[in-house]
Amino acid sequence: MTCLSGHDQKLGFHSFPSRQDIKPLKAFWNKHKVDGIGLNGVLRGNLGNGRQLRFWLDTWLGNQPLKAVYPSLYSLGKSKGVVIADRLKRIGTSRVLVWDWIRAPSSTVELSDKQRLEDQLHSVTLLDRDDTWIWSHDSDVVFQIASVKKWLRGPVSSNAEFGFKWSSWVPNKCNIFMWRAFLDRLPTKMALARRHINIDDLSCVWCEDAEENIEHVLTGCAIASGVWNSLASWCNIPRPFVFHVNDLVELHEHSRVTGIKKKVLQGIIIIACWRLWRARNDKVFDSKAPIVTELVADIKSLGFLWYKHRFKAGVVDWSRWCLFDVT
Repeated sequence: MTCLSGHDQKLGFHSFPSRQDIKPLKAFWNKHKVDGIGLNGVLRGNLGNGRQLRFWLDTWLGNQPLKAVYPSLYSLGKSKGVVIADRLKRIGTSRVLVWDWIRAPSSTVELSDKQRLEDQLHSVTLLDRDDTWIWSHDSDVVFQIASVKKWLRGPVSSNAEFGFKWSSWVPNKCNIFMWRAFLDRLPTKMALARRHINIDDLSCVWCEDAEENIEHVLTGCAIASGVWNSLASWCNIPRPFVFHVNDLVELHEHSRVTGIKKKVLQGIIIIACWRLWRARNDKVFDSKAPIVTELVADIKSLGFLWYKHRFKAGVVDWSRWCLFDVT
């Protein structure tokens, strides 16, 4: 392998998610951990043509990003986000390793790390296909959203029934519904099938794209996503990324609101889940198709009435409520 110096070109992800696409997930990606392991610890790049995977920042050679294995060399590199194809090039029949340093490695540690890295790279071969992600948490399988959801849920606690806190200002029927949803005790199609009740079609009554369980009804379906995005905009909180009922139960704790607003947001989330379930039943029993804007309007209206008459601090008029001005 020949080593050259030169300039590298900053490339996007192409078939990978773009930086703009993943920007809303940045904080989640960096901070969320399960059993002390972050997302970067369970995703591994599967090298193809090297045009999408980043040489230093992605995990593709070994079990850690090269920046963590060779910090002395990473600090010397001009382009931290360079892709692999800009480091490993083929010129004619020769494979060339192209470096672009701020200054050439000179210390004993730097020279030793450079030799070790070049020895590792000697066996690397670029292929005529796109790079892909491998999900390495349980086994080496192609990346799937279902695998991420399973990992994010983490181990199921035997004390899950004690994890749901009732809202003080919403009706008991809504709290009871949310508690049953938290325990997965609602008669979704999948829940009925588990009880050996014959269900001809297990797909969602709204989208028909996935099996109907409580997670899909309240978080996974496009109808639910539309409701949560609209409510996030109204309540001026970050767009929620929820995969499980547990995420909804804890959402008010991680939405950058405090005091009365946190209590109000908790109640709105419970009301929204209760209203989504009613809309699901309307479709099952009355063939009524849901409309996201109508669902959101109902949630706002019901929330205003219950908040105003049931919450001691609920002195607010409709115009302020529409602005989520409840302080």
